[in-house]
Amino acid sequence: MERRSLLTIVGTTAVAGLAGCAGTESNGDTQSTESEASDSEMQSDTPGEDTPTEEPTEEPTEEPTEEPTEEPTEEPTEEPTEEPTEEPAASVTFTLDNIGASAWEITDSSKSVGQEGTDNPTLIYESGTRYVITNAGGGSHPLAFRTGMGTVLLSQDGGGELESESDINWIDNGETVEFTVTDSLASRVDEYYCTTHSAMNSSVQIGEDSTGYWWPQTVRMLCGMF
Repeated sequence: MERRSLLTIVGTTAVAGLAGCAGTESNGDTQSTESEASDSEMQSDTPGEDTPTEEPTEEPTEEPTEEPTEEPTEEPTEEPTEEPTEEPAASVTFTLDNIGASAWEITDSSKSVGQEGTDNPTLIYESGTRYVITNAGGGSHPLAFRTGMGTVLLSQDGGGELESESDINWIDNGETVEFTVTDSLASRVDEYYCTTHSAMNSSVQIGEDSTGYWWPQTVRMLCGMF
């Protein structure tokens, strides 16, 4: 009986001791955990310990700036100024009519080329002027021009030496003839005439000489008067 009681007491004491040890260990573990946590916080707050490594920062690369290219400025081109061309002077027109088969007479002249109302008047031409002559005699009285020596220069019958010269530009339309008095024609022409009637002829004058009188072209050339 006493022995059982003693065992009971011993057992109770042992259980109590074990419970106390367990509580002590639990408290120790708790304090150890709190201590470790405190140390960890202190280490994180302490400068210099476990310094984080700084990652290298990449410096921005400067892209090359493109300099603006200057476009070549087009200089305005000067358009060539057209020089006004001198228009040729108006042609002088007149009519040569026949008086039967004996003479010519001048009518309807746009500018004086000789005395009107007379038989076989002298024709006065100006060098460089174009003339348009209406031959009222038609095909019965072909008009022609010749030198004082009889060389035919222009003729409605054809065969004149100067008819092919482009500057003279001889045009025979039957009823009318046209030509320009060039230097080559002015230096040689002396007479106009009808190729079928010898009485129908007279002289040709190129302007007037310094005396105001007209001289046949052949005489002028011989005397050196121009």
